[in-house]
Amino acid sequence: MKILSVLFPGFTALDLIGPTTACGLMPGAEFQTVARTPGPVKVDMGLEIVATHSFDTCWSAPDVLFVPGGGHGGFDARQDDELLDAIARLGGQAQWVTSVCTGAG
Repeated sequence: MKILSVLFPGFTALDLIGPTTACGLMPGAEFQTVARTPGPVKVDMGLEIVATHSFDTCWSAPDVLFVPGGGHGGFDARQDDELLDAIARLGGQAQWVTSVCTGAG
């Protein structure tokens, strides 16, 4: 199962780590993290988690598209047209779209 997690500045790390840990227990689970550009993305507590792919280089049809939440980061993300367009495009090709907390916004 291909699980693609969307990262954006200010997302909540726990919202990514918890579900990823649970899904990682499934046999055959594969993961990619995606952001505007590959590389470090700051979470709401200032730590960084690496996006392995950009919107253009990630799986185009993941089994699961996952969006974590984030306080102010989540609000800012909802103002980011490029991010929203990527979520819409990738989500339209995914079998499931899921989120935690404000990631559903």
